Amino acid sequence: MPNIAARNLRSKDPSNRPIVLAIVTSADSPLALVGHLLDALKLETNENPALDFQINIAMFSPGQLSELPGLLDGSRFNAAFIANTSREDDAFLSKIKLPYPVVLVGREIEGYSCFMPSKNAGRVAFRALKNAGAKKLGVIHPSELTQATAKRVEMFCSLAEKELGESVARIVCSDQSESAATRAFATFLKKGQLIEGLFAVHDTLAAGAYLAMRGVGLRIPTDVRVMGIGDGEWAPYLEPPLSCSGAEDRRVYQRAVKMMLEDLRSEEPKPRFESTNAKFIDRGSV
Repeated sequence: MPNIAARNLRSKDPSNRPIVLAIVTSADSPLALVGHLLDALKLETNENPALDFQINIAMFSPGQLSELPGLLDGSRFNAAFIANTSREDDAFLSKIKLPYPVVLVGREIEGYSCFMPSKNAGRVAFRALKNAGAKKLGVIHPSELTQATAKRVEMFCSLAEKELGESVARIVCSDQSESAATRAFATFLKKGQLIEGLFAVHDTLAAGAYLAMRGVGLRIPTDVRVMGIGDGEWAPYLEPPLSCSGAEDRRVYQRAVKMMLEDLRSEEPKPRFESTNAKFIDRGSV
């Protein structure tokens, strides 16, 4: 097969030399965040037609970011957004310096430019459920927590214990899929445990919990109020539509894109941190 990069170098037409930008993400994570970044890149290029990106989506298995081809030498892309890393991957990133601009999304690691969307998501989810009258709360999350999901769970649980005097029931899934959430929540219900409000650290887990509740005749939100996070594209089409702790505006991801562009234009980019707050998106499940 011909080497496209070599052909581009040989060409005398500058338009054949776009910026090769990678979105690097765990293969086991929901792709909603990737969609948000793609939308933000589209918005940015619509506003600045001179920009020319070639987008690569590079996936790795959790804990194996270090084995991603081209990551360490920059041979496959000019810059990268990196998201959905495990704690092992974060430890690896903290020990190295990549030879091209990088923006980490949803985590904070010293030495990198970092963009943290919906930093207060756990707080927003707790407030929504508490204000709706739910006192016995649960949180559903995968067994492997990333830096971002761990902070959401910690914030949610600490507020519940402080303000309600109740410990939060934890429903732990084998992974982040809808089917894993259905199995985990069905097992939780079979043990006779009941909750009045549920916080799902991914919208996919909320969808799985919906199915498990219907299987035993529980109604949403009459019996159990449910909060998701991320405001996935399909969240409004669940029955009832899923209420979320989501970014205040999907356009906030343009801030991550602008951080990247500033680093690409700078001879000596300096690491910086930006975050956004979540807001309560009320659709009917709370």
